[in-house]
Amino acid sequence: MDSETAQLERQLEEARKLREEAERQADEAKRRADEAEQRIQPNSLFGLLEGCHTLSQAIQVKSNARLTTYGDYTNPTNRLLPHHVRLWEDFPRLQEEVWEKINSDPSFPFERHFASNHYLTYPLRFGPWTYSSAPLQEFQQDIVDHFVSRIISALRKNEALSSKLHLQGRGRRRIHGLEFCVHVVDSERQRPIFAVEFKSPQRLTLADLISGLHEMDIARDVFGKEIESFEFRATYLVAALITQIFSYMVDSGVQYGEIITGGASIFLHIPEDPTTVLYFLSVPNQDVGMDERYNLHRTAVGQKLAFTLNAIAAAPPTHEWHDTALEKLSTWEGKYTNVLRSAISESIWKAPPTSEYKPLSWGPIKRSPYNTQSRTICQPNRTTPDRTSKEGSENRNDSGPPKEQPGCAREERGSCHETPSTRAVTREYCTPKCIRGLLEQGPLDPACPNVEAHGCGTHSLSASEFTCRLHDQLIHDRHEGFEQLHIRGRIGFMLKASLLSHGYTVILKAVTARREANIKKEAQVYNRLRSLQGYQIPVFVGQFKPRSTYWYHGELMARMMILSWSGLRISTIRDKENTPFFETEREKLLKVLRSHGMVHGDSEWRNVLWNESASCAVMIDFEDVTWLEKKGGAPVKD
Repeated sequence: MDSETAQLERQLEEARKLREEAERQADEAKRRADEAEQRIQPNSLFGLLEGCHTLSQAIQVKSNARLTTYGDYTNPTNRLLPHHVRLWEDFPRLQEEVWEKINSDPSFPFERHFASNHYLTYPLRFGPWTYSSAPLQEFQQDIVDHFVSRIISALRKNEALSSKLHLQGRGRRRIHGLEFCVHVVDSERQRPIFAVEFKSPQRLTLADLISGLHEMDIARDVFGKEIESFEFRATYLVAALITQIFSYMVDSGVQYGEIITGGASIFLHIPEDPTTVLYFLSVPNQDVGMDERYNLHRTAVGQKLAFTLNAIAAAPPTHEWHDTALEKLSTWEGKYTNVLRSAISESIWKAPPTSEYKPLSWGPIKRSPYNTQSRTICQPNRTTPDRTSKEGSENRNDSGPPKEQPGCAREERGSCHETPSTRAVTREYCTPKCIRGLLEQGPLDPACPNVEAHGCGTHSLSASEFTCRLHDQLIHDRHEGFEQLHIRGRIGFMLKASLLSHGYTVILKAVTARREANIKKEAQVYNRLRSLQGYQIPVFVGQFKPRSTYWYHGELMARMMILSWSGLRISTIRDKENTPFFETEREKLLKVLRSHGMVHGDSEWRNVLWNESASCAVMIDFEDVTWLEKKGGAPVKD
């Protein structure tokens, strides 16, 4: 009996162990399934930031100070030189204010709009990354810039946040070597917002930045001195690099910039005084590591997002700002590489023990949504406090955020009133028939939206009088009545202009001195095709050479042509369904032009407009045309 009882107990124990093992395996399978589901589930904003930060931490930055002697990519010679380099003391506060706006919508930070953890961890399967120029740009473009763009796209879909953050258009980069300018693109409008330059850590180490990035007057503190220490060599390198991107910023017409060096970023801002550039050094992995509880907004993606949104919200520099830059800024003289080659002492390559990064101006955070308490990458169900951070509130000064511009919707013929520099351009464009009537001093067009401001019966101004008055208005005030459309063609820049005294609202095509001959030839084409103006081509009213400086995207305009508004570019409205119709209309247009002896050399869609009210295609941009001889001879190039 005892043996039977013992055997039964053994069987029960074995059954219990089997049941427990089955339960354990089931729990393990469920855990793996849950983890797999979490990995493929879309991320929230904070989950995305933390995932990107984990990826950033996996990148190994390897640098060799001996390679920082004189790189091919830094050459400040003949570049515009800032007089003063100063700390950007407001930077943390301005960044924090952006996050306060984002967090004002209690649901957005937790909505799952973004890439899963499975996507984010994919690059880690190939081992650790090592920063050099190419991988640095890959991480910046494929991770940081990509997800900043995705976050901004999600913010744009949130009506309240889009309005608060002044979001229109999408980002696009115009690349120039290792320098490029980031643009906001909305249909055919492209507005530059900030400049970026890459510098690999092999050419500029973190120790270089820590020792060399400080407040300085470059002409006084750098020029004419021998490089005899690591600290001064680093100062010289940093001064040269800042000068290079500063010059690019001024030339591009932007006041924001960033130098990316692999694990570190220098954020730059040129204030109202264009002889000064402000800097702020950030090492995101270390900024987050100083306090792991509430610092996701200090990650590489978090900081780049806030910086980008601040740059978007800022008004472009004024004409007066450009005038001051032209008047007061000089250029870097002397050969940069020659000075570095002369520095042969080994001591200047060895970083001093004091080259340790210490975050600047980041105050303590009491409560914020930017929680990084858990360092694991998979946190699909994470929770965070619902209050914004007050970081740095005790150190705030009177300097305010960037000038902001109200949001605006894209209208077919209306104005996008973007900045203080475009005040009073609120009228719709005059009709082509109205402007043709002005050219002929004929009757007013009752269909023109501005007809009540034009007078009674017939046009009271001639084309030459209109041209003179618009020019005088520009001389008196370069802002009021003139709106830069941020549309750039092959040779010209487009503006919307209103003659305030009579309400006429037209297009200005402005060019630099290098393109002045092109626009003069284009005016000749308009004059030869006068009978088509207002129908198959825009009305050409006149042209003038501005007697005051006028700046557009950092370039000085030398001549302006006055044209009627004539429709929307077909390239912006064409789709699969309507393309056959537009192709037929374009062929009709080209036949009309040919019947008048002209062959257009660039009839791509970007040069063809659609005038909805007249139901016809309109050709623009006549820099490249061929004139046909009347008596069967060979074509004559104009």
